[in-house]
Amino acid sequence: VPAYTFRLNWMYRTPRSLRGARARLSQRIFVGLIPFFGYMGTSMPLHEKTTTVVFPPFEASSYSVNQVDEAHEAYMAHLKKHFDLNKAKYGMRDVEMVFVGNDFQDDDWATRALQSLGITKKPKQNALRSRL
Repeated sequence: VPAYTFRLNWMYRTPRSLRGARARLSQRIFVGLIPFFGYMGTSMPLHEKTTTVVFPPFEASSYSVNQVDEAHEAYMAHLKKHFDLNKAKYGMRDVEMVFVGNDFQDDDWATRALQSLGITKKPKQNALRSRL
């Protein structure tokens, strides 16, 4: 049963730069690389105003083992749909759910600086940003 905790990602500050690069590296080494900072730079959360909502079940049994990619796409669409239906109720009206994965293209200042120095490669022109 899918669930989402609204405003959970607002409890800590995380750097927005190099999100895609950190996500790809995390997937490669199987360790999450998300530095976070709470109240006064500590690990204490900034606030506790969160609400967890349980969404309707996702019908995974209709997919075969060979359809993992299709099931994953459908599951992300299911999460996005129910997030959008509920976000205004929990103070996140203008927030967009973004899925960060292998196809996510960083467009922040740090990425542009590393690309101009030749440390990282520029994205391919036909690469799409992962948004549902």
